[in-house]
Amino acid sequence: MALCAGAFAGSLELANAMHLTGSGAAGARVGGVLTGFAAAGCLMVAVRHYIAPTRV
Repeated sequence: MALCAGAFAGSLELANAMHLTGSGAAGARVGGVLTGFAAAGCLMVAVRHYIAPTRV
């Protein structure tokens, strides 16, 4: 959840820094959310490969 929130906050800062409005700002926010979900999914898969072999 922290990755998603961080990516969203980063996309808001990016949209503000680039002075985006309208669909540009909306696209940046959607991109931030998708980036957060992708990062969380990759982290979940990476951690699963370390945890699963230790289970019997």
